[in-house]
Amino acid sequence: MRLRQFWPVRSAGGAGDCKRVVLLGPKGVWVFCFNRDTHEETLIADFWIPYKDASRDMYYSSAIGAIVNRWSFSKDYTRLSDQKIFAANNERHAGWQNVDGSFADVTENLGQQSKSDFEDPVYYRGLGFAGENFGFAYLSNGSLLKEKELYLPTGNLSPDAVQEGDVHKVGLPYNEKGALLISKYGNGKYFPRDVTSWVDATHAIVNLQEEGNYSSFIVDTAAQTEIAYIPGHSRDNWNGVLSPNGTQIAFMSEPKSGIDIQTDIYIVPAGGGNPAKVEGHPYALQGKDYLRKH
Repeated sequence: MRLRQFWPVRSAGGAGDCKRVVLLGPKGVWVFCFNRDTHEETLIADFWIPYKDASRDMYYSSAIGAIVNRWSFSKDYTRLSDQKIFAANNERHAGWQNVDGSFADVTENLGQQSKSDFEDPVYYRGLGFAGENFGFAYLSNGSLLKEKELYLPTGNLSPDAVQEGDVHKVGLPYNEKGALLISKYGNGKYFPRDVTSWVDATHAIVNLQEEGNYSSFIVDTAAQTEIAYIPGHSRDNWNGVLSPNGTQIAFMSEPKSGIDIQTDIYIVPAGGGNPAKVEGHPYALQGKDYLRKH
């Protein structure tokens, strides 16, 4: 099984911090928790995407065929941002799939679905989770381009709870250009899509793709600086994520050149140091090539 992504998370039972890694399968989404100390793995969640229900309606998630990121999941990995596509009229509803296979239809809960066969279909899609909020978009008819971004708390699916805006920027230090930094050319640098983990209110771990090189940095939004936490320059590194207790960062890495290049997971102290390879996992990790496609 080829795997796209990983993140360290709290244990499946919520019993405090653990040194674990989550890996996602590319066909359907299987979320595993791998304990690097005992080499034991635990299945946290099992999502089958895309799939059709008895009425032939389709359920589809951005977690398939795209860069899978933490936004696709609730923070406990028991919900997957999803879209329901109705076979009868191509209407599209935003929501999420629960681990039991049920679909939480946000569009329907808000009363935004078409009410009869003669009403025009509506088009919504999920944008993912951020903290306790779920983001979704109203799509232009026909083009299916985002026309309006909205969000609401996952625990309150009522019209009064809906707010307009990018759920991934709420309460975070993005500047007027929608980025974390201003480049030397005056452009925005590091947008929500580049952030792989937040360290605290002003520090984020980000991916940087530049001239064929892949790097992971910590960005200090207050000082407007980039901080290297991985030593050396001979490897491509990406998708750094802070451990739950804030002491370590896990990231994916592979050599920039070689005959038999292997992608591996490494863990490094959050303050910098010598990265340690995560040994003993049974997974074939997908390298950085998939990043170029998106």
